[in-house]
Amino acid sequence: FFLILLPSCSSKKEKDITKVNLNDKKIFLDALKYSKEKKYKEASEKFKKINEELPYSDFSSKAKIFDAYVNFQDNKIKDSILLLNDYLAANPSGRFSEYAHYMIGMCYYVQISDSDRDSEFTKLAMEKFSFIINNFPKSHFTKDSKFKIDYLKNNIAIKEFNIGMFYLKKNAPTPAIKRFSKILKDFQGTSVIPQTLFRISESFLILGLKEEANKSIEILKYNFPNNQWAKESNKMTNINVDEKNKKGFF
Repeated sequence: FFLILLPSCSSKKEKDITKVNLNDKKIFLDALKYSKEKKYKEASEKFKKINEELPYSDFSSKAKIFDAYVNFQDNKIKDSILLLNDYLAANPSGRFSEYAHYMIGMCYYVQISDSDRDSEFTKLAMEKFSFIINNFPKSHFTKDSKFKIDYLKNNIAIKEFNIGMFYLKKNAPTPAIKRFSKILKDFQGTSVIPQTLFRISESFLILGLKEEANKSIEILKYNFPNNQWAKESNKMTNINVDEKNKKGFF
């Protein structure tokens, strides 16, 4: 009896496994079809079905990543972050781990326009993009992560500059100098550096510190000779840089 039953059970089990494999593949392909058609809600439901009903499927981890992607496209950013973190918790060195880290950074990046939490999202995005650069230097996402960090740094520098200008317009040169100095120290290479050098010189002149003002103008003229603020500085002072002895201040 057992000799007859065992082959029968084994055959039935193999058929069930084959059926499950066919089902999960079909569900996954249906989800992809919905995704391409931009039917993100329907696609997400299919991807979720694989993880909820077929958690041991070969498509399970891939479905979670794709589900995070369609939620991102559907502007469900919080759901996308949760799915990506779930994937990384279960697959810290998985096939899609680099992509998951990058997508989390993108989730924070696209929320930066939210002025109430702008600085928080900027910080989180920069941390995640820096993580990719440091841990996956050869990743496909490293180049874009560097670009995103440069862009975010430039945004921060502009905000710091605007605060400095607010103080300068209020005839408060000391706090203005503090803001401008922070930009020169922490945000070199950003677009506001030439004007920052010009404005910090202005601030020093208001305080009667002509020597410090002259140094800023020299730096401006040497490093950005063709910039409009270097040309504008000629109206402020009559400084000539010694061509033989000038040095690169940066």
